[in-house]
Amino acid sequence: MPLVAPLQTPPPAISYSKRELAAIRLTRTPPSIDGALADGEWSEAARAESFTDQQARRLATDQTIAYLAYDDKYLYIAFDCKDSQPEGVIGRELVRDARYQRDGVGGSEDSVEVIFEPFLTFKGGDFSRFSVNPLGTRSAALAGGRARKAEWNGDWDAASKRTATGWTAEMRIPWQTINYPTGKTGEKRNFVLNLSRFQYRTQTNSQWSDTGQQGFNDLMGRWVGIEPPRSAHKATLSLLPYALGFAGKTNKGQFGVDARYQPTPDFTVVGSVSPDFATVEGAIQNINFSRSERYVDERRPFFLEGQDYFQAGEFYTLGPLFYSNRIQKFDIGAKAFGKITPNDTLGVLITEDFGKRTDAVVR
Repeated sequence: MPLVAPLQTPPPAISYSKRELAAIRLTRTPPSIDGALADGEWSEAARAESFTDQQARRLATDQTIAYLAYDDKYLYIAFDCKDSQPEGVIGRELVRDARYQRDGVGGSEDSVEVIFEPFLTFKGGDFSRFSVNPLGTRSAALAGGRARKAEWNGDWDAASKRTATGWTAEMRIPWQTINYPTGKTGEKRNFVLNLSRFQYRTQTNSQWSDTGQQGFNDLMGRWVGIEPPRSAHKATLSLLPYALGFAGKTNKGQFGVDARYQPTPDFTVVGSVSPDFATVEGAIQNINFSRSERYVDERRPFFLEGQDYFQAGEFYTLGPLFYSNRIQKFDIGAKAFGKITPNDTLGVLITEDFGKRTDAVVR
């Protein structure tokens, strides 16, 4: 009788989703942010490897190794992007923050990205994203649409360097730049975390924690055992005054000020007196026929700041329930927004055009 091999149960497939990375607090001199991963410079940091091709659902052909650590002031991230054809690495963008503000830019060159979400809600609006391309151009999109005004975006650093085996990138992000819940001194927390890389030559998006072809947020990884430093955040008032002069038959001038105050890492107050919206480039409307009101993108910094906290959805053909472009101008305005619990947010906005109209919205 012929011998028949017994059936064997195949080994379970390795899951690269919902991965965990231990939080490492640096005890030695932190790495310098020059784009080069010097020998031993990242040896103390946690190491994230085995990146997965998001579409093919297998390990990426050209692998990436990432490093992550922190201290009382900064978060440190590094990427070592291996490439079998290093001459094919593409970097084009030179404008800061362009990746998250222009359609299609994110897929037009090589880049790496780190995502933090400290509240464990897995909501896209709570994600803070930081990326850099091979030219060292930085792009950031902070949770809730915070810091859309460039001056309030935060002084975070990044640098990149081409190597014989691909390219490398380093980031240094101040704790004060990101939203995170305040807790007791020494209290440990977990953050939602993911690290990703886009390879332009192969059009491959690879991730440390695989979110699948549809990009499910709950499949992202966890950064485990962080002790967010309470001393890292300092309540700061930032003022941006301006003055304009007009010379002609009648000499006149105009002045105003923008203000921003962040009492906690997860709540922000913004004010504006006599804003000069005439210097803001407006969005272009098309001339297509429409039976209802046309809605164009908001470009004015006051309304962009914390924009996500005021989005209340749409009501059938009537459009968005709050459309900020209906407020064409105002003399004085204020808004407050942020987290009141890990799962609940608050947005309050009021503007006053003296003697003409008052607008207010609460969400």
